Amino acid sequence: MSQGKTYKFYKSEFRASTSFGTAQNITGATAANPCVITVVGHGIAAAAHAVVKVEGVVGMVQLNDSLYVAKGLTADTLELVGVDATPYDAYTSGGTIKLATMTGHCEQTSYAFDSGATPVTEDETNCGIVTNVGAPRIGTLSLGFKSAENAFQTALEASRRAASQVAFVVQVPGQSMARYDIGYITQLSESGSSGGTWDGTASVQLTQQRIKVAA
Repeated sequence: MSQGKTYKFYKSEFRASTSFGTAQNITGATAANPCVITVVGHGIAAAAHAVVKVEGVVGMVQLNDSLYVAKGLTADTLELVGVDATPYDAYTSGGTIKLATMTGHCEQTSYAFDSGATPVTEDETNCGIVTNVGAPRIGTLSLGFKSAENAFQTALEASRRAASQVAFVVQVPGQSMARYDIGYITQLSESGSSGGTWDGTASVQLTQQRIKVAA
């Protein structure tokens, strides 16, 4: 019997989107699975991954005002990982991407992903029991950290106040993949005690299915 491999939390790398770069023009987007967008000279290396923000697309408006994990295909095209655009409106014109700056954080103390329970119902018919499986839930994320004034935690507070999306990427030492989570900060808390440290937690409602890619 083979034995699974376990990983230490220590030295796990946590990064969050803290700012966005200069807008780059979109000149095309495919109504395909996955969606591929054209951005001439986007600067993301082939097969590399980055977080981008899409705004101002005309026609395929379903892409607008969201963060995505983008994979470099060619010097001028990007795959929006996990985005099935087949039911979207046709791309007409315009739009921009902004590349996210992902800032690291060394005071992380816990990380908990919960996919949520997929709803299942049963109906009794004259032929027996029929099981109906609903759409899979997207899930939630909970982060624990030592409370400190830094860019990572400032970005969490800014996201909560503005109800704007924030992206996280986690790299576990010894694993050949990275975990990307995108969502809204729904709650932040801080607590402290005599002789101890100030500790914080962040609750995230995810807006996309979690994405795992080769690191």
